Amino acid sequence: MIILKSAVIFLDNTVHLAPATDSADVSQSEIKDFFFITLEDYNKTSGRNETLSEGEILTASSDSTDGEIILNGKKYKLRTVPMPKNISYGETVYSVFFVILPDNNTLYDIFLLNRKAYGENASWLKHYFGFDIDGSNADKQALCDSLTDILAKSSRNMENIFTFAESRTENLDVMIATYGGLLFLGIFLGLVFVFVHSAYNLL
Repeated sequence: MIILKSAVIFLDNTVHLAPATDSADVSQSEIKDFFFITLEDYNKTSGRNETLSEGEILTASSDSTDGEIILNGKKYKLRTVPMPKNISYGETVYSVFFVILPDNNTLYDIFLLNRKAYGENASWLKHYFGFDIDGSNADKQALCDSLTDILAKSSRNMENIFTFAESRTENLDVMIATYGGLLFLGIFLGLVFVFVHSAYNLL
């Protein structure tokens, strides 16, 4: 799967591929994190069988939109679809907005526009490969660690190429460690308040 992520100014249903610093009047609500993917990749990840008509674009977002979008100076009809599954959005402070494009050629055109607008700060196309494996959690994590080393070595001398591997097991461990600690802290503070309140009532 190939994804292009770019922070854009989204105003009056028009996508402005230009740095937000170019406009002093831009509010935070008008900046969106756009994820551009192809129709084929969307259908694979979502398990759906969507199609595109001429002049139509599929969108998926938590924000409501009207019936059209202007992208690269061209007006498209909008059709809303569910958010794609099994795609990591990463860290973002803006609303997430998926744009599903007809093919890789269209995606690459958007990439070139992004490069022209942002220069050396432009986003790069990201290639994702996901697969399921059998085995224990330890085996899965060992494979992930091996892939991380292999990818790091293979891309060491490649300019603007960044690689990484992650496993669901590792992410689950991190989530449990993070939220498990918060749960313990919440229970502990709750008990402290109960004891303090009980002691206060006894006085």
